[in-house]
Amino acid sequence: MALPPKDLMLASFSSLRPQKHFQSRQWTMSGLEDWSGVVWRASSKGHNVVSGIFDYLQEHYKGTTLSGFRGGPAGIMKSKYVILIPEYIYLYRNQGGYDLICNGRDKIQTPEQFKQAEETALKLDLDGLVVISGDDSNTIACLLVENFRSKILKTRVIGCLKTIDGDLKCKEVPTSFWFDTAYKIYAEMIGNVMVDARSIGKYYHFVRLMGCAASHNTLECVLQTHPNITLIGEEVAANKQVNS
Repeated sequence: MALPPKDLMLASFSSLRPQKHFQSRQWTMSGLEDWSGVVWRASSKGHNVVSGIFDYLQEHYKGTTLSGFRGGPAGIMKSKYVILIPEYIYLYRNQGGYDLICNGRDKIQTPEQFKQAEETALKLDLDGLVVISGDDSNTIACLLVENFRSKILKTRVIGCLKTIDGDLKCKEVPTSFWFDTAYKIYAEMIGNVMVDARSIGKYYHFVRLMGCAASHNTLECVLQTHPNITLIGEEVAANKQVNS
């Protein structure tokens, strides 16, 4: 199996908790053989994705520098990044949340924004861009691919499918990470509510779950907890059961 290019840019459209020891360091571009980066949107297990890529680069490509773009896609457009070093990565290994490089809801969609992303890729001489996020951000990734190819840039864009909704999958990726964690946590909380409802006996409890247009989370929680009534969003829409 062919190895990825030496310069890898991680992109996942989410967060950075400033650390005193990190801010005190002064970094320059001089003397760096290779350059890498990271950007994302919020998701569980995102820190481990970054840690895994960092470890791979350290093992196979000594001298490669991994950076994190701060504030999501805006970090790419504004070239706002931090260099991720072993001491800093260590703080976030196996940790929840997504506060390694802050979250952002910006999108890259206008000619000016694509131009800014192109300038950042050229400035850092990036070989790869890994997008760790859901359907919106992977759509941005596809647009970046087309834009970079049209400008004959060497930067490769790779998508790492992350979504709590479980609605982003393909033959090679049967499900996205974070979905399994999300529905199991939901199911545990629903189970606690059901025990409380059973104990008191005089209250009705209604639980509304996230899921955008898909009800995969709801369906998985139903199979785990067996509530009295379940409303599946797709069925409600198909049967026009929503009151105006």
